Amino acid sequence: TALLVLDMQENLLQRLEGSEKLIDNVSKAIQYARENTIPVIYAVVGFKKGLPEINIHNKTFGNLASMLEKTRMEDFMTIVPQLAPVENEPVVIK
Repeated sequence: TALLVLDMQENLLQRLEGSEKLIDNVSKAIQYARENTIPVIYAVVGFKKGLPEINIHNKTFGNLASMLEKTRMEDFMTIVPQLAPVENEPVVIK
């Protein structure tokens, strides 16, 4: 059993209306997991240089490709501070 924390990146959540409530709920789930020794595993969206993974017809990322080309991928993958992993919590790039 583990808690999977998916796509809680600043760059993604800033585009989502009402993200504050989502962040609060995920924060509570993370706190519960940590207090109950349930592993917390993070997964973030990330791309290789040149964005070979993005098809221009992709409804989610096709329109963002030009913006992502100008963004440092490390910055794009930054998890919101309220949900940031603590030491030894893995972060997987998907």
